[in-house]
Amino acid sequence: MCSKAFSNEYSKTTDSFIFSFNNKKDIKNHILSRVKDEKYAINNSLYDGPSFGRGDLTIYGDLLNPEYSFSNCSNYCINKSYEKQIREAEVDFAVEEYEVFQIYIG
Repeated sequence: MCSKAFSNEYSKTTDSFIFSFNNKKDIKNHILSRVKDEKYAINNSLYDGPSFGRGDLTIYGDLLNPEYSFSNCSNYCINKSYEKQIREAEVDFAVEEYEVFQIYIG
């Protein structure tokens, strides 16, 4: 049975945020953006890697098409569901590395 976490649906939360460093040597120089449209906080796409909002940060990681990986300049970041644009370049950028955390209180 497939998990709902990968169902081409959105997950709703008010606690999600995305951020980007302008300079990886200066972590104080960053852009932080909190979710404003919580019903589109997390995009549980079957075909993408970690994705947030309705395009606010989409990182490709398509197992069926390896040419679409997070490092090949096909990612995009267009402000729609979060407070701020976190990158100057909206489309066709590479991701050097990324981390995703989930906090579960149960």
